[in-house]
Amino acid sequence: MLLETSSSAQEIIVINLGFAFCGGAIKYIDDAFDSSDHGKTLAMIFAPITGVICYLLIATDIAAATILLAIMLGVALKGKIDTVGHLLALAIVLLLLYVNPPEIMLLPWLVLGLAGFADEIGNDFVDSRPNLLKRASFWSGTKFTYFFLEYRCFMKVMMIILFFMNILSWHYLVAFLFFDLAYHLTGTWSEHWIA
Repeated sequence: MLLETSSSAQEIIVINLGFAFCGGAIKYIDDAFDSSDHGKTLAMIFAPITGVICYLLIATDIAAATILLAIMLGVALKGKIDTVGHLLALAIVLLLLYVNPPEIMLLPWLVLGLAGFADEIGNDFVDSRPNLLKRASFWSGTKFTYFFLEYRCFMKVMMIILFFMNILSWHYLVAFLFFDLAYHLTGTWSEHWIA
C-alpha cells in the first residue's frame, strides 16, 4: 500500500525545510536547557515556533503526521521531553491536535515510535560509556554498534524498510533524513557555541 500524495516539488521542498527546522530547533532547545542560561531565551522563542511548524507538518498529510508523531512517541516513552522549551512546544502541538486531530497510519506510527524509543535507549547507553569507542576494534563490531546507537539508526532502518515496503514515499524518507541531519549538525554547532 503505497501512500502516495500529490506533492508538488514546492511542497516537497517546504516539507524538507520544515522537517529540518524542527530537527535543528528541537536539538537547540535541548542543548540550551542542558548547557547554560545563555541560549535559554532564544530556545524559549524557538519553542512555540517549533510547536506550530511541527503541527503544520503533521496537518500536511498522513505520512508527515505518522513520522513526526512517532518521533514524539519515542522520546515521550523514554522521558526525554524534559525541558520547559520542549514542554511548551509539545503543549502547542497537543492543543492544535486536539482542535484538529490528524489521520495517521497506526501500525507504521507504532513501529516507528518503538524504533525511536529503542534509539533513545541506545543513545543513552553510548552516552553513559564515553570510553567505549577507545577500546573498540572495527572487526569486533563495537565501532559499528557505537555508530548505530550514537546516531539513532533504529528509526532510520525502519523508515527505509517502510519505503521499500511501499508504505512511505521517498520524499518522506528524505524529509526524515533532513530532520536527523539538522538535529546532529545543531548538536555539533551547539557544543561550540552554547556554553
